[in-house]
Amino acid sequence: PQDEQHSHFFFVLFVRSLRIPGTPLKIPRNVMRPFMEFGLRFTLDPIFAEDRMAVEWELDGYRRHWNKPMAELNPAVKAFQEQTIRKWQEYLDRVEARKPKAVRERDAAAKKRTTGKAAR
Repeated sequence: PQDEQHSHFFFVLFVRSLRIPGTPLKIPRNVMRPFMEFGLRFTLDPIFAEDRMAVEWELDGYRRHWNKPMAELNPAVKAFQEQTIRKWQEYLDRVEARKPKAVRERDAAAKKRTTGKAAR
């Protein structure tokens, strides 16, 4: 996470070789990069734009309905969610660690008063 509303992601695409359709010929490596850049613009970019919209809609739904149960059948999603939670906790811990000690103690005392539990 970058902050409360933004996360950063990246995508890595590995391509060993490209074949000319309908032939056994391979495109030479030095020519492959411009072909890939051109092709990605018309193939993967639109797909990623759709993915981005879907994720933004999911996040908007979560922001509005964060306390409702969510059905998820894909085990990869659960693993991703657990990793996201871990990364968020690391971010929050870093933010907390940058606070002066007196502020951390004040926040912990306030949390204990309102929840009856000590802060972690």
